[in-house]
Amino acid sequence: MGGCRVLLETCAQCGSGDALPRGFCAKCGSSNVSPREVSGAAVVWSFTVVHRPPSGDCSEDLPYGIALVDVGYGVRMMVRVPVELTIGQQIEIERTDLNAPPKFVRMLHSD
Repeated sequence: MGGCRVLLETCAQCGSGDALPRGFCAKCGSSNVSPREVSGAAVVWSFTVVHRPPSGDCSEDLPYGIALVDVGYGVRMMVRVPVELTIGQQIEIERTDLNAPPKFVRMLHSD
C-alpha cells in the first residue's frame, strides 16, 4: 500500500471517527475531538457516474464518478473517482485538510 493519508475528526471519549468536521462527536456528543491521520487505503462501497454536472456548467470533464468509500474506522466518505471503478475495488485517497474534499490518488491491485 502507498503512503497516502486521510485526515478524520476522531473522538477522544469513544474513539469513533467522522469524515465531517463537526467539532463534536456524532456518536456520543463529546466535544473532545481532534484531527487524526489514518491510512488512505479505501474500498469502494457504492458509486455513480455523473454525465451532466449539477450546476449545468459543461466546462467540467464528463463523465466522472462519485464514490462512497470505506476508509476503515467505521467511516465512509465521498470522493470523485474515475468511471472505471467497480464496487469492492481497492483505491487510495488522500485528504490533508479536514475542510477539503478527499482526492482520488490511484487504484490498488488486490493480491
